[in-house]
Amino acid sequence: MHPIDNRIAITVVSILQKFFSRNENAMIMVCDNCDGKEAKREKLFSRWFSRYNDGNIRKYDGSSACEDYTLYVSLYIHKQNRNEQQLVSAFYDLVNNNLYPI
Repeated sequence: MHPIDNRIAITVVSILQKFFSRNENAMIMVCDNCDGKEAKREKLFSRWFSRYNDGNIRKYDGSSACEDYTLYVSLYIHKQNRNEQQLVSAFYDLVNNNLYPI
């Protein structure tokens, strides 16, 4: 791993750990597609998740294909979130509807 990537990974992980230490909550991450590197971002964030996750966070992935690009999204959710099933279901409903709210 590139040294800069390692520092960025540690920073991102630290921010997420703080967020989820105070919240049994969920967040959706969207990989930016402005420069055509969305697939690389998705792979990088998945690698960081595998490397740094301590088991408290669950990750669900989805994507939506358009003519020019594929938009990659992930749902991160604290394992103790009581609404996990409903949030995961709503996330996949959103993904299946090309990321437009139903």
